[in-house]
Amino acid sequence: MTGNLAGALERRGIPHHPEKQVADVEGVIENVDGHHLIATIRVKYTVKIPKGKRAEAGRAAAVPESRCPASQGVRRGIKPAAPRPRSPGPGAGRPASPNCSHSQA
Repeated sequence: MTGNLAGALERRGIPHHPEKQVADVEGVIENVDGHHLIATIRVKYTVKIPKGKRAEAGRAAAVPESRCPASQGVRRGIKPAAPRPRSPGPGAGRPASPNCSHSQA
């Protein structure tokens, strides 16, 4: 989300500099049916805004969450892909992790 905010600021004529944009992030993990799931993510931005650009910065701050692929994926719920068959190679014969339902390509 910070990258999306930086891009939205740049498009509005507000230069992005890492030392002028800080994000404090807090994730809340809950136990749902015996599984630890991300329930909430809170992001608080601190951005140095040039004089005369406050309105543009406000509009930029309203954009990032709706355009962030990671945020949208979590909001909808991420569904693991079914394991794909693969040809034997290095590590063939090792059992798959019982805690992971996706394959490593």
